[in-house]
Amino acid sequence: MHKTLKYIIPLVLSVFFLAGKSQTVQLKAELSRAAILPGDTVTLSVTAQKPEGLNVKLPEYVDFLPEAIELIQSYNLDSVKQGNQWLLKQAYVITAFDSGFYEISGIRAAIYHNGQVDSLQAAPVFLTVNLVEVDLQGEPKDIFANEEAPITFEEIVKRFYWYIIAFFVLLAAGIGYWYYLKKLREREANAPVIKPKEPAHRIAIRELDELKAKKLWQQEKFKAFYTQLTNILRKYLWLRYDVSAQEMTTDEIMDAFRGRGLLKVEQHQKLREILELADFVKFAKLKPDPDQNNKSFEEALQFVIDTKKAVLEETKPESEQLPEVQEQENKGQESEGQANHNNPNKSVS
Repeated sequence: MHKTLKYIIPLVLSVFFLAGKSQTVQLKAELSRAAILPGDTVTLSVTAQKPEGLNVKLPEYVDFLPEAIELIQSYNLDSVKQGNQWLLKQAYVITAFDSGFYEISGIRAAIYHNGQVDSLQAAPVFLTVNLVEVDLQGEPKDIFANEEAPITFEEIVKRFYWYIIAFFVLLAAGIGYWYYLKKLREREANAPVIKPKEPAHRIAIRELDELKAKKLWQQEKFKAFYTQLTNILRKYLWLRYDVSAQEMTTDEIMDAFRGRGLLKVEQHQKLREILELADFVKFAKLKPDPDQNNKSFEEALQFVIDTKKAVLEETKPESEQLPEVQEQENKGQESEGQANHNNPNKSVS
């Protein structure tokens, strides 16, 4: 009798102990959604909250699933400590292809303590698999819309292989062409500039005559007129005096002639007036009156005639020259002779 009690008492105590421990473990099962269409997936989550130090094992196998429900994927066990408690979570992805109402029950967790094993069962969950509503009057439709998978880098390379090759070929050709133009411009910039053999004043007078024939300022194209007029003068100064006037501002041009005795005071002043008026027209949108436009042209022509360089070779007969140029040259020679008689040493200081 005493020997029998010796084995019964510990067994009864362990049962009561495990019953107490099982009451401290909370087991719960839930679905991510309660209703699906055939072929849809749903996540079944089994969670257990247990005290620290108690060994609880969630089901590894899904033998509790009804035959009509299939397991798609089982995730690894996840555990999170919350104070003195541990939260265990096991997730399963399931699906069903037959419509109906299914009860998922028999989900148990095993509790281990001092070599004794107890179990705790979660409340059942219910899954409804609905049929797809069929519209007999409408056109056939897919159960699911087409799902677009993300395109990988490898797929992009395979799909656009020749486009990528063509892009890099064109890029290389473009870089090569740009480098060629750069070197070409550098060679042109460093190449010696060869001046034409024709006298500078003849080139300038011819270009002035062509400009006059365009009648630009008469058409109120003031900016174009003064731009071409000053370009002719700047080119003339370069050919006549080796002054790079084409790359200079008005003030720089005036400084280049100041103190060198190349121009007389009147010529220096007239050149400044023409260039400064042109600057106002080009940059301040000034609209000179017809008298100013005609005066600028006549003074530019007279400046070329007064400052032309004497040439040794025969000049053209007067009958082959422009009547206007003949008259301007005669006036220039008379005014130049009179100025030299009055003050032969007067020049820009």
